[in-house]
Amino acid sequence: IDFNWISTIGFALIAIIISIVALPMAYTSRNRLVGIRIPWTYLSEENWHRTNVLAGRLFGISGPLLVAMGKMSTKSFLNVFVTIIVLVVILTVGYSYRLSKKLI
Repeated sequence: IDFNWISTIGFALIAIIISIVALPMAYTSRNRLVGIRIPWTYLSEENWHRTNVLAGRLFGISGPLLVAMGKMSTKSFLNVFVTIIVLVVILTVGYSYRLSKKLI
C-alpha cells in the first residue's frame, strides 16, 4: 500500500491553513492576539499596519507555493517549508525594524 497520498494531502492542508490565517492579517488593528507582535509594531499604528500587510501577502503567496510543492518527498517538502517560513519571518521582522527606524 502506498501512503504517499496521505502526506501529500497533509502538506496541502498545512499550506491552505497558512493562506487562510494570512488573509485577516492586513485588516487587524493593533492588538495582543493576532498579527505580527514585535516591539516595533506596538510603537506605531502605521508600522503595525504595514508590517502585517507585508506578512499577510508573503504568507498568502507561500501557501499556494507550498500546495504546488505538495508532491515532493516528505524530507524535501519539510526543508522547503522551513526555508519559506524562516524567510518570511526574517523579511517581515527586518522590514518592521527598518520601518521603525524611519518613522522615529
